[in-house]
Order: sequence, then C-alpha cells, then structure tokens
Amino acid sequence: MRWDRLFDDLEASAQEAVREERDALADDLRDELLAERSWTESLNGEVLVSVQGAGDVRGVVAGVAEHFVHLLAAHEDVLVARSAVMGLSGGGRGAARRGRAGWGSVFRAARDDGDPIRLLRRDGQQIEGEVRAVVADAVVVRTPSKRELTIPWSAIALVRRRR
Repeated sequence: MRWDRLFDDLEASAQEAVREERDALADDLRDELLAERSWTESLNGEVLVSVQGAGDVRGVVAGVAEHFVHLLAAHEDVLVARSAVMGLSGGGRGAARRGRAGWGSVFRAARDDGDPIRLLRRDGQQIEGEVRAVVADAVVVRTPSKRELTIPWSAIALVRRRR
C-alpha cells in the first residue's frame, strides 16, 4: 500500500510539473505573438477613442491606414490620426479593412468633391473650410473668412467630413 501511494504521489507531481511547464510555454508563445502585433491589427466594430486635443470620439471602425483610423460616426466620416490616439475601448473580434490611403489622398478627394472639412489640431483648435491645396506634408485650408491656413500632417488630431 505504501508503494502505491508513493507512486501515485510521484505521478501526480510529474503531471503537475508537465501542466506548469505547458502553461508557461503557452504564456511565452502568447506574449511573443502579441509583441509582434500593432494595436490597430485587431481594431474592429464600435469603439470609443480618446484623441489628443479632441477628447473622446465614438464610431464604428471602417478601416485602418498607416497614418489614421477611419471611423463612421453619425452622418460623417472621422479620420483620427493614429499618433493622436491616447487610448481606446470597445471593438469587436477580427480586423478592420486595411487601406493604403494617406492624408494627401483624403484631402485631395475632399477638394475634388468640393466638400468642406472640419479639422481639429492637436492643440484643440478647430479649423473649418475648403481644401485649397495639398502639399507633400501639409494641407492648405481656406476658412469661411477667406484666410488660408497651412496645417502640417503632424498637427492633425482628426478630420471630419460629411458622408
């Protein structure tokens, strides 16, 4: 009887050691896989995004590009600069559509369509108007007072455009 208990204890200890090692390996593998992913890779569904200079913005993720996240909000498209995202919550499983568009193509489309934009800078200042020109690293916006402002990409927190 004593031998049976001894072997049962040894077998239980060995099984516990195998489980602990398996769990540690699984944790290591998960950590390695997560370390290779961007926060945008699993971005999908309805989210609440905290944006520098803009506060919280709610919308459904329509796509992700290199420099911005495209959200569908009530009656408008909202493009949030990825570098202005301070945090987010929500979202579903899966991944949003990946796009290759950049700020330049977004502003050229607004100019060509004649659509006014509302641009929010990182310092919280809002600029409304028409896109007059798009240069390599900035957009030129004409405000309703006919003033032309050049806004570098690095100053943009988000852009709103009616759908």
